[in-house]
Amino acid sequence: MIYGLVFVMAMLVAVATVHTGTVVSHRSVGHVQRDVTSQWMRAYSNAAMAFAQANPGYTGTMTDAQIAPYLGAWQPIAASMTAAGLQHGAEIVGGQLVIWCAGSGASAAAQPAPDVTSPASGYSQGGNLVNPILGNQGPLPPNVPAGATVMRVQA
Repeated sequence: MIYGLVFVMAMLVAVATVHTGTVVSHRSVGHVQRDVTSQWMRAYSNAAMAFAQANPGYTGTMTDAQIAPYLGAWQPIAASMTAAGLQHGAEIVGGQLVIWCAGSGASAAAQPAPDVTSPASGYSQGGNLVNPILGNQGPLPPNVPAGATVMRVQA
């Protein structure tokens, strides 16, 4: 009985929405841009990790050309990030893979947010990886721009 009532209520809300032409969205354009760039960063990070696994002992900065073969369907991602005004990079230093993405000016709204529940994710601040909840998580390579969203994993 309760399931029937819930179903009827849901249908009434759906019909009222269609009838009035009202669609309520709590998502701003900035949130949608951030969601897209978060997906880009995840794909870029996965490709950088695949490159690191395929090239044990590699140290230094990875180029987009080195990462591209591991992107699969996301091949144009680096160009898309650049076109959106986002700087990005991946580097292996001391056995740690550091992936970062930074926006400035108009592109700052599209910069992905870090996973605040992970100590391996945060922002570059004063040369360190700083998680908004967990605090300072240690030093970053010097070429990571201040304010960049950063992920760090064992290479």
